Parts: sequence; structure tokens; C-alpha cells
Amino acid sequence: MTHERSLPPAISKPRLSAFTLIELLVVVAIIGIIAAILFPVFAQAREKARQTSCSSNLRQLSMSILQYIQDNDETVPMVEYTVDGAVKPNDYFTWARVVQPYAKNWSILRCPDAEHDPRNAWQTPTDANFYHLQSSPSYGYNYNYLNPWQPCETTPILTDNYGLAIIAGPPVNLSQIQEPSRTVMLTDVKLFGDATSAPLASDFVDSPAVALPPTDCGIYTQGWGVGSTGDDPTLGADPTSTGSFDARHHGGGNVAFCDGHVHWMTPAALAAGTNWAPGIANTEVKITDPTKFLWSLDKGG
Repeated sequence: MTHERSLPPAISKPRLSAFTLIELLVVVAIIGIIAAILFPVFAQAREKARQTSCSSNLRQLSMSILQYIQDNDETVPMVEYTVDGAVKPNDYFTWARVVQPYAKNWSILRCPDAEHDPRNAWQTPTDANFYHLQSSPSYGYNYNYLNPWQPCETTPILTDNYGLAIIAGPPVNLSQIQEPSRTVMLTDVKLFGDATSAPLASDFVDSPAVALPPTDCGIYTQGWGVGSTGDDPTLGADPTSTGSFDARHHGGGNVAFCDGHVHWMTPAALAAGTNWAPGIANTEVKITDPTKFLWSLDKGG
């Protein structure tokens, strides 16, 4: 009788699992696709957050201006002021400085999207609350209609310590604004110049056109369109045909109205009531429908 000898079962070694090269490539490709989808979303979210912060700045500034108006016989602030006709940094004021007792916050004068613009380089004085920031904020005042200054023969045009013109038109009364909720007060504005240039004030914004063009003594070429001062690339401005208005938020800009509310608007919407179009010459921009024009005090046509 034969006895078969049984062998002990072979001890199997556990198989080490590992990704193959193809599997790794698939994973990397999937991660790349997800990143390509999400990164633009994150970028848009960051831009939306900056736009919202900018809108909040304008809301605070517009409410500060309305408080100023209440304390000053319902008269709007002037875009720029001077003391005794001799303009030096110590006696130079803009609307941005005048409303600070109400706003109590200098940082709201700077839009987050403009914070890292290289044209801000010269706007960093020793005292950030002083000349540069108040004369070159990220937001401009509707001076064409809130401070109409015609004719210049009867309104002194002064010069500041940089040799720049001071807009010195008389401010209007709140009662003169027929529809405050449809009348522009402040908007996003462009920055001018660069790290080596002399500063150019950006505390005001040009309306697309003016009903009765003020005599400007040749100092500023007003309005929107090619050829306007706010569109001049030699001054460091972006040639967008929108004058000094800056559509820096997804093709539009934030706008504060004379009732205090803020709205994002495209250039076309902000130029309603005119024949403005991208590329038009500034001498050709006209008001075509005063009832739709958002800049003037009188909407009666």
C-alpha cells in the first residue's frame, strides 16, 4: 500500500496593488480637467468679491455725501476746493476729503481692483490721507452737472501745486435734482499716469455728453469718445472711448446715484440717451433723449 505524501500548501504572497502608468495618466488628466473647470470659477468668484467690495465703498461714500448735503442746506459738495485762491497741499480739498468726517474711512476711496494697478505707484505719499489719495481716488464725481462751471470767465480756474487746474464751479442744491434715483453721483474712474509721471486728478468723471457744454478754457476735453482727455493714452489712460469712466468689473463699472443706491452698469447703459458707441469721436457724442440721460439734473427734455 502506497502512501502519498501530501505537500503543505504553498504560501501565496499577497499581490502588491499599484497604479499602472496608464492609470496614473488617467488620474492626472482628470485632475487637469477639474482644475481647468474650477480655476476660472475661482477667479470669477474673487473678481465678484472685489466688485462687491467696490460697490460697498461707493455706497458708503454716497451716503456720506448725502449726510454732508443734509448738514449744508441741501447743497451738494464741490468737486474741488481751495482756500484764499492760493492752492497748496495744506489748503487743497476735494469732495473725497470733505466727506471724511462722515465716512471716517480713507480706505473706501480705493477700489480693490485698482489696488495693484501700476499707475498707483505715484499715489503713495507719506501721509496716505492727504493730497494724492483725495485727488486721485478710484471714484469720480459727476462734476459736469453737480458742479456746473460755465462760463470760466466768471468762475476762477485755479492752479494747484502741481500746475493742474482746479475745477471751481458752484455746487447745486438737492432740490434742483429732479430724479435723484436716476442721476449719477459717483462712478468707477480710470487711473492716470505711471510711476514717473506727474499726478493727474481722477476725483471727477466726465459725462458722455453735456447739454450746454461749459467753457472749459481748453483745460479739459470733456465727454466720452476718441479724443477726450479721459481716453488719452499719452496720459496713461486706457483708450476705451468711455472718457474717464472705467468699466473695470466684467465690462462694466459701479455707479452711485444721488439717492445713495449703487448699481453695476455697462458703458452703453450709462450712456443712455446719447448716440455714444465704442470708437465714436468725442466731438460727435450728443444727447439724443434727455429723458433717458442719467447725468443731468433736468429729465424734462
